[in-house]
Amino acid sequence: MLARGISGVKSHPRVEIPALLSLYQAGRLNLDELITTKYRLEDINQEYQDMKEAKNIRGMMIHTDADR
Repeated sequence: MLARGISGVKSHPRVEIPALLSLYQAGRLNLDELITTKYRLEDINQEYQDMKEAKNIRGMMIHTDADR
């Protein structure tokens, strides 16, 4: 299956996503530095407020079994 991104470039998600995941797990693709802020589930309202006010460009909601 081909997917077309915003730039019109064709990609193969079933191939490329596992490849990117392997690079990340091997420490060869550092995605962690792209995250601006991490939020816990109980801080979801603050996350939305920060996005609305452009304080958080790439936030991440941390969801664990303890949050359920």
